[in-house]
Amino acid sequence: MRGQGNALGAQPVPKTRVVTLNPSLSAPRNAASITSFNLRLFAACRLAWLSAHAELRMSVSPRPSPHLIEKPHNLSMAKSSTTPMRSRLERARSAQNGIRLARSIPGTDVIKAYVLDVGSKWVLMAAVPEVRVDGYVAVRIRDVDRIQPLIGDGDIFYRKASELAGVWPPALPAHPIDLSTTRSLIETAHAHATLVNLRIEHENPNACYIGVPTRWSPKKLWLHEVSPQAIWDDTDFKLPYSDITRVEFSSTYENDLLLVAGPPPDR
Repeated sequence: MRGQGNALGAQPVPKTRVVTLNPSLSAPRNAASITSFNLRLFAACRLAWLSAHAELRMSVSPRPSPHLIEKPHNLSMAKSSTTPMRSRLERARSAQNGIRLARSIPGTDVIKAYVLDVGSKWVLMAAVPEVRVDGYVAVRIRDVDRIQPLIGDGDIFYRKASELAGVWPPALPAHPIDLSTTRSLIETAHAHATLVNLRIEHENPNACYIGVPTRWSPKKLWLHEVSPQAIWDDTDFKLPYSDITRVEFSSTYENDLLLVAGPPPDR
Protein backbone atom coordinates (compact mmCIF):
# COMPACT_ATOMS: atom_id res chain seq x y z
CA MET A 1 0.00 0.00 0.00
CA ARG A 2 1.41 3.41 -0.98
CA GLY A 3 2.20 5.70 1.97
CA GLN A 4 1.13 9.34 2.04
CA GLY A 5 3.68 12.13 2.48
CA ASN A 6 3.31 15.57 4.03
CA ALA A 7 2.69 18.81 2.13
CA LEU A 8 6.35 19.08 1.12
CA GLY A 9 6.37 15.58 -0.32
CA ALA A 10 8.59 14.16 2.46
CA GLN A 11 8.07 10.65 3.73
CA PRO A 12 6.28 10.36 7.11
CA VAL A 13 8.50 9.73 10.11
CA PRO A 14 7.65 6.38 11.67
CA LYS A 15 6.23 6.53 15.16
CA THR A 16 8.55 5.64 17.97
CA ARG A 17 7.89 2.16 19.24
CA VAL A 18 7.31 1.94 22.96
CA VAL A 19 8.55 -1.35 24.32
CA THR A 20 6.65 -2.73 27.28
CA LEU A 21 8.59 -5.41 29.06
CA ASN A 22 6.96 -8.52 30.31
CA PRO A 23 6.04 -8.27 34.01
CA SER A 24 8.01 -11.45 34.57
CA LEU A 25 11.16 -9.40 33.86
CA SER A 26 11.25 -8.09 37.42
CA ALA A 27 14.46 -7.24 39.23
CA PRO A 28 16.49 -10.34 40.05
CA ARG A 29 17.17 -11.42 43.63
CA ASN A 30 20.35 -13.51 43.20
CA ALA A 31 23.31 -14.04 40.82
CA ALA A 32 21.66 -16.82 38.82
CA SER A 33 18.59 -14.76 38.32
CA ILE A 34 20.70 -11.82 37.14
CA THR A 35 22.08 -13.84 34.21
CA SER A 36 18.63 -15.10 33.22
CA PHE A 37 17.15 -11.62 33.55
CA ASN A 38 19.85 -10.08 31.36
CA LEU A 39 19.33 -12.65 28.61
CA ARG A 40 15.58 -12.15 28.57
CA LEU A 41 15.94 -8.38 28.61
CA PHE A 42 18.43 -8.48 25.72
CA ALA A 43 16.11 -10.69 23.66
CA ALA A 44 13.13 -8.41 24.21
CA CYS A 45 15.09 -5.28 23.28
CA ARG A 46 16.59 -6.98 20.21
CA LEU A 47 13.13 -8.01 18.97
CA ALA A 48 11.78 -4.48 19.45
CA TRP A 49 14.76 -2.95 17.61
CA LEU A 50 14.40 -5.30 14.62
CA SER A 51 10.69 -4.56 14.33
CA ALA A 52 11.20 -0.79 14.50
CA HIS A 53 14.09 -0.96 12.00
CA ALA A 54 11.94 -2.87 9.51
CA GLU A 55 9.18 -0.24 9.76
CA LEU A 56 11.73 2.51 9.24
CA ARG A 57 13.12 0.90 6.08
CA MET A 58 9.64 0.39 4.64
CA SER A 59 8.71 4.02 5.21
CA VAL A 60 11.83 5.78 3.91
CA SER A 61 13.28 3.42 1.27
CA PRO A 62 12.74 4.84 -2.26
CA ARG A 63 10.40 2.95 -4.53
CA PRO A 64 12.01 1.33 -7.58
CA SER A 65 12.03 3.49 -10.68
CA PRO A 66 9.30 2.53 -13.16
CA HIS A 67 11.98 2.61 -15.88
CA LEU A 68 13.70 -0.34 -14.22
CA ILE A 69 10.56 -2.49 -14.26
CA GLU A 70 9.92 -4.23 -17.57
CA LYS A 71 6.24 -4.10 -18.37
CA PRO A 72 4.60 -6.93 -20.33
CA HIS A 73 3.66 -6.11 -23.90
CA ASN A 74 0.00 -5.15 -23.85
CA LEU A 75 -1.13 -6.38 -27.24
CA SER A 76 -4.77 -6.22 -26.13
CA MET A 77 -4.61 -2.43 -26.49
CA ALA A 78 -4.22 -2.78 -30.25
CA LYS A 79 -7.03 -5.31 -30.50
CA SER A 80 -9.60 -2.88 -29.12
CA SER A 81 -8.94 -0.32 -31.86
CA THR A 82 -11.70 0.25 -34.39
CA THR A 83 -9.21 1.24 -37.11
CA PRO A 84 -9.17 -1.40 -39.88
CA MET A 85 -6.09 -3.61 -39.68
CA ARG A 86 -5.08 -2.85 -43.26
CA SER A 87 -5.07 0.89 -42.53
CA ARG A 88 -2.95 0.39 -39.44
CA LEU A 89 -0.45 -1.70 -41.38
CA GLU A 90 -0.31 0.96 -44.09
CA ARG A 91 0.31 3.62 -41.45
CA ALA A 92 3.16 1.59 -39.94
CA ARG A 93 4.67 1.21 -43.42
CA SER A 94 4.47 4.93 -44.16
CA ALA A 95 5.99 5.91 -40.81
CA GLN A 96 8.64 3.15 -41.05
CA ASN A 97 7.75 2.16 -37.49
CA GLY A 98 8.52 -1.32 -36.22
CA ILE A 99 5.65 -3.42 -34.91
CA ARG A 100 4.92 -6.50 -32.87
CA LEU A 101 2.32 -8.53 -34.71
CA ALA A 102 0.17 -11.30 -33.24
CA ARG A 103 -2.18 -13.50 -35.20
CA SER A 104 -5.33 -15.44 -34.44
CA ILE A 105 -3.73 -18.83 -35.21
CA PRO A 106 -3.21 -20.66 -31.88
CA GLY A 107 0.41 -21.20 -30.84
CA THR A 108 2.00 -18.78 -33.29
CA ASP A 109 4.72 -16.45 -32.04
CA VAL A 110 4.68 -12.66 -31.98
CA ILE A 111 6.52 -11.31 -35.02
CA LYS A 112 8.85 -8.30 -34.71
CA ALA A 113 9.14 -6.57 -38.06
CA TYR A 114 8.97 -3.46 -40.21
CA VAL A 115 6.12 -3.29 -42.71
CA LEU A 116 7.31 -2.91 -46.32
CA ASP A 117 4.24 -3.53 -48.45
CA VAL A 118 0.55 -4.29 -47.97
CA GLY A 119 -1.19 -6.29 -50.69
CA SER A 120 -4.74 -7.45 -51.16
CA LYS A 121 -4.14 -10.76 -49.34
CA TRP A 122 -0.70 -10.63 -47.73
CA VAL A 123 1.53 -8.15 -45.89
CA LEU A 124 5.29 -8.22 -46.50
CA MET A 125 7.67 -7.24 -43.69
CA ALA A 126 11.38 -7.03 -42.97
CA ALA A 127 11.81 -9.51 -40.14
CA VAL A 128 13.68 -8.90 -36.86
CA PRO A 129 14.12 -12.49 -35.61
CA GLU A 130 16.86 -11.58 -33.13
CA VAL A 131 18.38 -8.11 -32.81
CA ARG A 132 18.51 -6.77 -36.37
CA VAL A 133 16.68 -6.89 -39.69
CA ASP A 134 17.24 -10.31 -41.31
CA GLY A 135 15.22 -11.52 -44.26
CA TYR A 136 11.56 -11.17 -45.14
CA VAL A 137 8.34 -12.56 -43.68
CA ALA A 138 4.85 -12.42 -45.16
CA VAL A 139 1.60 -13.32 -43.40
CA ARG A 140 -2.04 -13.31 -44.44
CA ILE A 141 -3.78 -10.08 -43.47
CA ARG A 142 -6.91 -11.95 -42.46
CA ASP A 143 -4.92 -13.77 -39.74
CA VAL A 144 -3.57 -10.57 -38.15
CA ASP A 145 -5.25 -10.16 -34.79
CA ARG A 146 -3.27 -7.46 -32.97
CA ILE A 147 -0.37 -5.13 -33.58
CA GLN A 148 1.62 -2.91 -31.24
CA PRO A 149 4.28 -0.31 -32.04
CA LEU A 150 7.84 -1.44 -31.47
CA ILE A 151 8.93 1.59 -29.45
CA GLY A 152 11.44 2.54 -26.77
CA ASP A 153 14.90 1.15 -26.13
CA GLY A 154 14.17 -2.05 -28.08
CA ASP A 155 13.41 -0.21 -31.31
CA ILE A 156 16.46 2.03 -30.91
CA PHE A 157 18.68 -1.01 -30.38
CA TYR A 158 17.28 -2.88 -33.40
CA ARG A 159 17.77 0.16 -35.63
CA LYS A 160 21.35 0.71 -34.43
CA ALA A 161 22.26 -2.97 -34.89
CA SER A 162 20.72 -2.92 -38.36
CA GLU A 163 22.62 0.26 -39.28
CA LEU A 164 25.94 -1.26 -38.19
CA ALA A 165 25.14 -4.43 -40.17
CA GLY A 166 24.38 -2.36 -43.27
CA VAL A 167 20.72 -3.42 -43.50
CA TRP A 168 19.05 -0.17 -42.46
CA PRO A 169 16.69 1.18 -43.57
CA PRO A 170 14.76 -1.99 -44.51
CA ALA A 171 14.20 -2.14 -48.27
CA LEU A 172 11.89 -4.03 -50.53
CA PRO A 173 13.44 -7.00 -52.38
CA ALA A 174 15.11 -6.15 -55.68
CA HIS A 175 12.64 -8.49 -57.39
CA PRO A 176 9.03 -7.27 -56.98
CA ILE A 177 6.93 -9.45 -54.67
CA ASP A 178 3.32 -10.04 -55.71
CA LEU A 179 1.09 -10.10 -52.60
CA SER A 180 -2.23 -10.62 -54.36
CA THR A 181 -2.38 -14.43 -54.01
CA THR A 182 -0.51 -17.16 -52.18
CA ARG A 183 0.79 -18.63 -55.42
CA SER A 184 2.02 -15.31 -56.78
CA LEU A 185 3.73 -14.53 -53.46
CA ILE A 186 5.64 -17.83 -53.45
CA GLU A 187 6.51 -17.60 -57.16
CA THR A 188 7.99 -14.12 -56.82
CA ALA A 189 9.75 -14.91 -53.53
CA HIS A 190 11.31 -17.97 -55.19
CA ALA A 191 12.44 -15.84 -58.14
CA HIS A 192 14.14 -13.47 -55.70
CA ALA A 193 15.72 -15.92 -53.26
CA THR A 194 15.54 -19.48 -54.67
CA LEU A 195 14.69 -21.04 -51.28
CA VAL A 196 11.30 -20.36 -49.71
CA ASN A 197 10.29 -21.17 -46.16
CA LEU A 198 6.61 -22.18 -45.99
CA ARG A 199 4.54 -22.78 -42.88
CA ILE A 200 1.22 -24.50 -42.26
CA GLU A 201 0.69 -23.24 -38.73
CA HIS A 202 -2.84 -24.54 -38.20
CA GLU A 203 -1.31 -28.03 -38.14
CA ASN A 204 1.95 -27.22 -36.35
CA PRO A 205 3.03 -23.62 -35.62
CA ASN A 206 6.65 -24.72 -35.13
CA ALA A 207 7.12 -26.72 -38.35
CA CYS A 208 8.38 -25.28 -41.61
CA TYR A 209 8.99 -26.58 -45.12
CA ILE A 210 12.07 -25.12 -46.85
CA GLY A 211 12.87 -25.79 -50.48
CA VAL A 212 12.19 -24.81 -54.07
CA PRO A 213 8.83 -25.11 -55.87
CA THR A 214 8.94 -27.57 -58.75
CA ARG A 215 5.33 -27.77 -59.96
CA TRP A 216 2.21 -25.65 -59.73
CA SER A 217 -1.48 -26.38 -60.04
CA PRO A 218 -4.52 -24.14 -59.48
CA LYS A 219 -4.83 -25.23 -55.82
CA LYS A 220 -1.43 -26.57 -54.71
CA LEU A 221 2.30 -26.66 -55.30
CA TRP A 222 5.03 -29.27 -55.04
CA LEU A 223 8.11 -28.38 -53.00
CA HIS A 224 11.55 -29.98 -53.38
CA GLU A 225 12.67 -29.82 -49.77
CA VAL A 226 16.13 -29.43 -48.26
CA SER A 227 16.76 -30.87 -44.81
CA PRO A 228 18.22 -29.00 -41.81
CA GLN A 229 21.44 -30.90 -42.61
CA ALA A 230 21.48 -29.22 -46.05
CA ILE A 231 20.59 -32.44 -47.94
CA TRP A 232 18.08 -32.38 -50.78
CA ASP A 233 15.20 -34.84 -50.44
CA ASP A 234 14.49 -37.45 -53.09
CA THR A 235 10.79 -36.65 -53.38
CA ASP A 236 8.64 -33.53 -53.54
CA PHE A 237 6.15 -32.49 -50.89
CA LYS A 238 2.64 -31.34 -51.87
CA LEU A 239 1.24 -28.21 -50.19
CA PRO A 240 -2.25 -26.71 -50.76
CA TYR A 241 -2.15 -22.92 -51.12
CA SER A 242 -5.08 -22.52 -48.72
CA ASP A 243 -3.11 -24.18 -45.89
CA ILE A 244 -0.05 -21.91 -46.11
CA THR A 245 -0.16 -19.18 -43.45
CA ARG A 246 3.37 -17.73 -43.50
CA VAL A 247 6.15 -17.33 -46.06
CA GLU A 248 9.77 -16.41 -45.28
CA PHE A 249 12.81 -15.95 -47.52
CA SER A 250 16.27 -14.38 -47.75
CA SER A 251 17.16 -14.77 -44.07
CA THR A 252 20.71 -15.64 -43.01
CA TYR A 253 19.59 -19.19 -42.17
CA GLU A 254 18.00 -19.84 -45.56
CA ASN A 255 20.90 -18.25 -47.43
CA ASP A 256 23.44 -20.36 -45.53
CA LEU A 257 21.35 -23.50 -46.01
CA LEU A 258 21.39 -22.99 -49.79
CA LEU A 259 25.10 -22.19 -49.70
CA VAL A 260 25.90 -25.52 -48.04
CA ALA A 261 23.34 -27.62 -49.92
CA GLY A 262 24.14 -26.17 -53.32
CA PRO A 263 21.57 -25.81 -56.11
CA PRO A 264 18.83 -28.43 -56.26
CA PRO A 265 19.80 -31.43 -58.39
CA ASP A 266 18.22 -31.92 -61.78
CA ARG A 267 15.72 -34.76 -61.91
